Amino acid sequence: MAFDKTPTSWIANWSEDETDITVPLATFSELTAAEADATTGDIRDIVFAIIEHLYSTWNSTLAADRPTKWTMQKTATVNTILNKIISRYSITFETDIGTQEVRDEYSNTPSATPSSTPSATPSSTPSSTPSSTPSSTPSSTPSHTPS
Repeated sequence: MAFDKTPTSWIANWSEDETDITVPLATFSELTAAEADATTGDIRDIVFAIIEHLYSTWNSTLAADRPTKWTMQKTATVNTILNKIISRYSITFETDIGTQEVRDEYSNTPSATPSSTPSATPSSTPSSTPSSTPSSTPSSTPSHTPS
């Protein structure tokens, strides 16, 4: 099988009518009607439910069937003392310069695979510079810092 980019493959019952998109509330298991309410809801709950749904779908998709121009990772740290989980998501998109359109996936045909000839344009990502961002790997010991 191969990557399927259609919205309904990632969000069940997705629909659009050239003006609005519609997704049933039940699509997002982490979201209630009260949390999604336009007046009294909580945007944090909405964003969490959407990202958690996409990550869950991503994670249950065979690696060979995932896109390469959109990647996701999740780490979760459990703090049993404070009874909380801290979830961190890393979402990466490869886009074209100028348009910010997500780049097309490569097909399995030889003409569509990237050239092995180096580009004359330098990469904007340093190759041997250490990251200044702390590791997001969960610790095996709970944190004792209250939040």
